[in-house]
Amino acid sequence: MRIAIDGRWFTKSSGGIVTYLTNLVKYLSRSDRENSYFILVSDNKSYDFFSDMLSKNSNFNVQKINSTPYSPTEHIVIPEVLNTIKVDILHSPHFMIPLIKTNTATIITIHDLMPFIFREFLPPSKMKNFFPVYSTVINRTARFADHIITVSKHSAKDIIRILGVTRDKITIIYSAADEGFRPLGKKNPTEVLNRYGIKRPFLLFVGRQEYNKNIPGIVEAFITVRNKGYNVQLVMVTEPGKFLKEVEPILKDEGLLD
Repeated sequence: MRIAIDGRWFTKSSGGIVTYLTNLVKYLSRSDRENSYFILVSDNKSYDFFSDMLSKNSNFNVQKINSTPYSPTEHIVIPEVLNTIKVDILHSPHFMIPLIKTNTATIITIHDLMPFIFREFLPPSKMKNFFPVYSTVINRTARFADHIITVSKHSAKDIIRILGVTRDKITIIYSAADEGFRPLGKKNPTEVLNRYGIKRPFLLFVGRQEYNKNIPGIVEAFITVRNKGYNVQLVMVTEPGKFLKEVEPILKDEGLLD
């Protein structure tokens, strides 16, 4: 079978989609020697990254195309490429796919529908400009795609309820932990905790600074726990962002900011 994966999101997107994409390609390259794969990219950074990753895999090809994500040209260029290299399946780690029917079956991954579910957290500018476009496009692509992958039963229910997709069109594939997330074994975990100045017991948050992560709520819950007499530390693994700045004054007032 000849399978294309839309790798253009490697530089266009960030966070979970990039992690999902890179690990999907990495572990497929380790486990599948029978099918032929074509990783579609649109820039030199992505091309070099995947070419280096797949240099020892003869059944994986990295193909640079002249079309970036969200551009009108992707609805013309990608179908032409798929027809030229005679691909059986196109998989996008994002909900975007060309809306032109070809002989290639299309599979999209929809991780969640957060903009629908937490609409009240969208900034006014995004609510006005982003949401109408997002809503229209994801409804169309969900109906147009031959199949949808999602990562949880809850997301599957949301897709059925909000996008009107039938259950038989959805496959739930849980996201696995990368090999880097593993028990330390004989290594003393205290060494790692000391390296980052972490003391037990602690609450751990790992995630991006986004409206749907409820970071202010996490901080408020942490302060409540502290005020009840529990000597616990809050550890946040994230990038600096507006939510952190919003809660900095609260943490300073409580004397909890390092």
